[in-house]
Amino acid sequence: MIRAAFLMVVAVAWPAGQEIHKHVEDLARADSRSAFHAIDALLDLPPAKRASIEEALDALPESAAFYVRVLRDELEAREKLGARYGRLRRVTVDLERTRPVDALEEIKKVTELNIDPGWFLRQPSEEVLDLQLENVPPLEAVRGLCARIKMYPGQGAGKGVLQLWPGPFDMAGATQYRHFLVFADTSGEHAFVDFSGPARRGVVVTVHAVWDHGIDAVDVRPRATLVEAVDDQGIPVSAAQPEFEAQLDEWIRTSGLSQSRTFRRPMVALGRLSPKATRIARLRGFVTALIPVESSRIHLSKFVEEGVSASDEHFQVEASKSRELWGSPTYAVRLKPKRGDAEELRDMPVQVTATLRRFGVRDCSLADRLDGPALELIASPMLTVADQRGVLRADDTAVEALTVFVHRMCVERRIYFELNDLPVR
Repeated sequence: MIRAAFLMVVAVAWPAGQEIHKHVEDLARADSRSAFHAIDALLDLPPAKRASIEEALDALPESAAFYVRVLRDELEAREKLGARYGRLRRVTVDLERTRPVDALEEIKKVTELNIDPGWFLRQPSEEVLDLQLENVPPLEAVRGLCARIKMYPGQGAGKGVLQLWPGPFDMAGATQYRHFLVFADTSGEHAFVDFSGPARRGVVVTVHAVWDHGIDAVDVRPRATLVEAVDDQGIPVSAAQPEFEAQLDEWIRTSGLSQSRTFRRPMVALGRLSPKATRIARLRGFVTALIPVESSRIHLSKFVEEGVSASDEHFQVEASKSRELWGSPTYAVRLKPKRGDAEELRDMPVQVTATLRRFGVRDCSLADRLDGPALELIASPMLTVADQRGVLRADDTAVEALTVFVHRMCVERRIYFELNDLPVR
């Protein structure tokens, strides 16, 4: 059995004021999951309760300072963003002896998330699982399932599409609250050598940040921000030295990571661990998501092989077919600002969707480079595993239209995380 409801008004039996204090006291617990659940519960209360929440936070000990920071930032974001803050949906899951692929189908129905199970989960299996979760956000249901089947959610082929992938990531230790899910990818020591002096060394942790369709985020900054880190010897880990930070930024810029606009995995840079340490016991920080405020939408219809162009008051767009990439058509999209410098486009989130004859609208994977006065994007429609079952014919992937979205102005939204027991290789 699986149920869902939009959260409109929270009705509880707690006397006035006691409900707030109960959840605020949970912020002082050592268990980060309980703390983030308490943050969620406090954010579910009406905005008129903010002053009472702020007053109760003042009484918390210093050990809860991180969670107090998260909650206060979220309260501020809710007030500033208004409708863009997002509307939270909650679900209750009660599954017994259910095949993972069937459990995913049930979760998709109740959460209304578009999730592609991927190739691995589609394979025949006798495995069954139990999953009980009560009144949780959609991504907590996804996290709970992924923790049991040793998979993780990543970006899929299309706006708002998630795809499940097999991986060693610790989904049980992921941070989930509101519309967000953050988990660690890799962590290891890095050294930059340029022969101008001693090698610059530090630790880099790469994280995944996933959000549901309840919030209209379009991108994340390529760097995550450190709040606090402690190694497995109980010794605080500082932020990386400025020289290391600068060389990491340069490496991201020149390695192509900044040019790929599709699978960004933000990195947080730390100093070196203490000599005997081999793990990061606790890592706290935030990823910066971008929510559009002003955007251009330029539609290229009646698409032909030799190319097509269109414009609005801000940009001129030209597109032409480039080549085939793993069975998908690839297009060169040239984006030229009518005013200002093309360099400014590097910091603007850009999305391209393709309308395919058989599969409808699909997001395109993107890589970019500056080419004189324009930004040139290499765009290829992303197909799901379900799309690719059977033999693809040329007509299946024929593109009938492209739509280019340029988000000229965005507001930032912090996605906080606390990750524990990360090995450093």
